[in-house]
Amino acid sequence: MEPRKPAGGVRLPTPDMLLHTAECLFAENGIATVSNRRVAEVAGAANNSAVNYHYGSKTGLLLAIVRKHNADLEAIRLRMLAEVEGSDNPRDYIACMVLPMIEHLQRLGRPTWYARFSLQAMTDPAFLADFTREVSDTPSNQQSWAKLTALFDRTDLATLGHRSRLVALVVCHACADFERELAQGRTRPGGSWDAVGRFLVDAVTGMLTAPSTRPPA
Repeated sequence: MEPRKPAGGVRLPTPDMLLHTAECLFAENGIATVSNRRVAEVAGAANNSAVNYHYGSKTGLLLAIVRKHNADLEAIRLRMLAEVEGSDNPRDYIACMVLPMIEHLQRLGRPTWYARFSLQAMTDPAFLADFTREVSDTPSNQQSWAKLTALFDRTDLATLGHRSRLVALVVCHACADFERELAQGRTRPGGSWDAVGRFLVDAVTGMLTAPSTRPPA
């Protein structure tokens, strides 16, 4: 499937058009199957080596896509953290980790591809480490995690870390699934990004705060 034109049909500068095209192609076809040459061709670049010229490599292109979205996600999360400053409720900090993506995707309007792109990145062995580092090492994510873990007993932190990796996949899959439903025009009654966000905050809070079963001492 070819990516749709940017909103308004305006022709973007080549670097931006490469980013837009790559995000769409990676989201819908996977990262490993889409070459730099294919991105350049679909973007209408005059030179098939345009990706290497503007971004250095496929990894550079992928990281540029993530960083483009991170700017908005960071601002949203910092605002949410300020709104719950001083809270001792884990749910508040879990919401700060989950809901920025929901708000960001709502702001982008339809159609969006970033949730599906993120899922492809999280399940691509060659890019997973770079993607995870780029997403998790932002100041707002580090702050959210620090606030959350401060509310847990130190003996539970290892379990919390293991659960957080599972949670990341759950959140990514749920957002990608709903984004795909929107793109295909088959959302269920009552389906909305707000509903997805509420569901995920409930689910993630349950997963992270549930008691752990430990073997007898």
